[in-house]
Amino acid sequence: MGWTQEELARRTGLSVRTVRNVESDRPGADRGASVEQLARALGLRGDDGRGQPDSTVSTGSVRLTVLGPLRLSRAGRPVPLTAAKPRCMLALLAIQPGTDVGRDEIADVLWPDTPPPTWQNLLHTYAARLRKLLPARPGALRIDRTAIGYRLSADARHLDVLRFRQLAEGTGPDRPDAERLAEALDCWRGPVGADLPDQLGQHPAAVALHQQRITAALDYADLALAEGEPAAVVRRLGVLVELEPVHEPLHARLVHALAGSGQRAAAVDAFHRIRARLDDELGLYPGAELAAALDHALRDDQRDEPPPAPPPAQLPTQVAAFVGRTGELAALDKLLSVEEPGATVALVHGTAGVGKTTLAVHWAHRVVPHFPDGQLHLDLRGYDRAGAALEPAAATRAFLAALGVRPEQIPESYPAQLGLYRSLIANRRLLVMLDNARDAEQVRPLLPTAAGSLALVTSRDSLLGLVATDRAHPVPLGLFTLDEARDFLADRISDDRAGTEPEAVEQLIGRCARLPLALAVTAALAVSNPGQSLDSLATELAEAGDLDSLDAGDPATDLRAVFFCSYRTLSVDGARLFRYLGLHPGPAITVPAAASLLGTPRRAARLRLDELRRAHLVATDEPGRYALHDLLRAYAGELADAEIPPAERAEAVGRILDHYLHSAYEADRRLYVRSDSIAPVEPAAGVEPERFVDERSALAWFDAERLVLLRVVDLAADTGRPTHTWQLAWAVSMFLNRRVHWQDWVHAQQRALESNADRDDLGQAQAHRFLGLVYLRMSRADEAHEQLRQALDLFRRLGDPGGEASTERGIGRAYARQGRHDRALAHTERALALFRAAGNRVGAASALNATGWYNAQLGEYHVALQRCREAVRLHEELNDNSGLANAWDSLGYTHHGLGNHADAVACYERAIEYFRAADDRYGEADALTRVGDTQLDAGTPGAALTAWRAALTILTDVGHPDAARVRARIAGLGGPGRRGTPPGQPSR
Repeated sequence: MGWTQEELARRTGLSVRTVRNVESDRPGADRGASVEQLARALGLRGDDGRGQPDSTVSTGSVRLTVLGPLRLSRAGRPVPLTAAKPRCMLALLAIQPGTDVGRDEIADVLWPDTPPPTWQNLLHTYAARLRKLLPARPGALRIDRTAIGYRLSADARHLDVLRFRQLAEGTGPDRPDAERLAEALDCWRGPVGADLPDQLGQHPAAVALHQQRITAALDYADLALAEGEPAAVVRRLGVLVELEPVHEPLHARLVHALAGSGQRAAAVDAFHRIRARLDDELGLYPGAELAAALDHALRDDQRDEPPPAPPPAQLPTQVAAFVGRTGELAALDKLLSVEEPGATVALVHGTAGVGKTTLAVHWAHRVVPHFPDGQLHLDLRGYDRAGAALEPAAATRAFLAALGVRPEQIPESYPAQLGLYRSLIANRRLLVMLDNARDAEQVRPLLPTAAGSLALVTSRDSLLGLVATDRAHPVPLGLFTLDEARDFLADRISDDRAGTEPEAVEQLIGRCARLPLALAVTAALAVSNPGQSLDSLATELAEAGDLDSLDAGDPATDLRAVFFCSYRTLSVDGARLFRYLGLHPGPAITVPAAASLLGTPRRAARLRLDELRRAHLVATDEPGRYALHDLLRAYAGELADAEIPPAERAEAVGRILDHYLHSAYEADRRLYVRSDSIAPVEPAAGVEPERFVDERSALAWFDAERLVLLRVVDLAADTGRPTHTWQLAWAVSMFLNRRVHWQDWVHAQQRALESNADRDDLGQAQAHRFLGLVYLRMSRADEAHEQLRQALDLFRRLGDPGGEASTERGIGRAYARQGRHDRALAHTERALALFRAAGNRVGAASALNATGWYNAQLGEYHVALQRCREAVRLHEELNDNSGLANAWDSLGYTHHGLGNHADAVACYERAIEYFRAADDRYGEADALTRVGDTQLDAGTPGAALTAWRAALTILTDVGHPDAARVRARIAGLGGPGRRGTPPGQPSR
């Protein structure tokens, strides 16, 4: 088979003109020498697949083409493939690249009638033969055997099918759409497998490829005609219309192209040819599209065109006064200087009502001079109340109209419309504002492409896909700061009115959760009632207590409707979690807690929380913690009340109480070796308590969850679960004491006492005991005695020696607070006996240390020394670091009393090590205070001053009342009672 100039050009990578010139100018060659001679001179053989390649065929780039005759080449030279069946098998795999093609499917194509008995062996042989023709290296064509048959792996460099799809689907090089589609169409050299049996061309995959070719041709024609290139359309559609003799859209575009290129007679002739075919073959008349094409060919095309449309200026009106958001405006300003190969994409995202559109419009007006070719704007209605988000096709048509395209010039198919839009903006510096986007797919087709352009997108979703694939720059928008909220209300209400009632302004801000939309509604209510005081308005809103109080009568500002538009976009599971969050007391929830609330595995809970985070229905100000602002929490609560059946609500509340009870119990066990213990209620199915690897993680969890735990205690009490209430209060008691959160400790125990008021049981006894202990810490000795006496009576009636012993220890502390160390010693000795009788070594060690302390207070230092040393030994056996800290502290005090100042300081330093390791800041400060006392008595006032200052820093930081007494020591460098127990210091 001979070579044509075009084929030789394709094989050598030269242009046809260059081949023609080389052919004529070869030294010694006659002008007009044959292309065949030139091919041989260049070392090429015939291109019919039957010529033999040189013995040194390169293993360079391999290429397989099937969009036309089947051709396999390597390094530009044909690879022989003559047997019909393997060729057909290779073509069948090639039109379905990356797809497992079953053996039965291959057999149906190779043997359309009846396959031979050995057909499976033959397929194996064909595949092996084909593999030998392909390079054995990664990245090229490869045939793999699969469970059901065979698969051809390739990429667009080696297979024309993939190259065509890449270009036709817009995933190839960044170039104008018309040019890209033209290159896609040029991949075709004829019908699929033109030199293969008909059954290949009739295969569904081949039919689909042909249909994709037609679609690409239609889109290309629309774009090229719009860009004034009718001759190119004629050239590329001429062959295709012969393959589709009755395809009206193809022929209509060919008629348009012929007329546009000045071939009006040919256009009319083309119309008449298809009209005849339609009539002869189908009995049909040409449709409206063909008729319009004929009308275009016949009319006078020299009429005057309308003047070009002015640059679009579609930005909405901005608010008269704009407040705050300096950080976000600065972030947007910074994007103007970003150098990127294409347009810049800014993404302003945040929760409903946070002011995304207001910020975007304000900034867009500021930067109009940067975009001389115009500003486009569309509300994509991603969260429209009617649920009708704007489709990309409708948005594209709207932008085409804004760019001056007349309705009759807009192509019919969406790909062509999109291509025309991209062509029109390819060289313009535009600002494209896309407001209220629901997802990345709604935005992506509308993004500008030219460098210097900018897309400004707003959404309630974080649109991670847009950030990941389109390099969007996220600008998260949160609630107003307190200062911004104050300025906002002052601007809307008036500085004078807001300035005269600052406390009321703070209440209004709190009621609105610093949400700009809620503040705007509140300001509107204030402005509409100028005679009403802001204090009265704040009281009115607080008493209303729900979202109805923030309703200005306008659907656009109805918070419930605004929140619903976000809620409606969630998945079924995401919406369920949001409703359930209305049952959680807040202010934040973790993944394990959400898993317990839902009764699902943690992974499922994490996915749903991340969905809510992306939709800005929860915020993550701290890693791993998800929070709702108060207004969203109120809305979630309404949904929970309305949509969760009572029994289901009760089960969910039970799971969340179980979660926090068992998590707090486990954290407490990590931190403390306690003399008392409880048996928590069994957790319900689906509860996922927290797990802690060490003391640090347990303490960090307590610190993070403190407010949640207090609210959970309230939830347990409010929902009539007395056992959960007192056990939760028990589980948080030691932590609250350690962190000096004494008011919180009182609150938790009072709720436990109230919840168990009608129950003469362990819960009531424990609540009385802990209230007594916290009152001691707060120097409320009389109240402490009363609570402890009631606890002791209850424990005795219950026959609980452990509880009785712990309460006796507490009573001893109460007497010690009053300076009555003899009574303190007597009660603590009783506690020690009870602990020992019960075999409670933890309680015995603690009581033993306390008796030593009281002996030292009474001046019995040698007895104290013996008991405190025994306490140290017992605490070491128990591995009780907290107990060791106190025991070493007691030893230090005893040595001080004996005048052993160096031993006292050494013991205190051991105690301080244990206090620091446990992050017990008050214990550390207490020991440092006594170090100062000892150093002063030892005659080293400088060292005393250093210790007291360190203690004062800690006590001031934790807000402890002992700070004043240490400050007095520093001022007087010691003073009365410096060797005794500092007033207010907790006794042993």
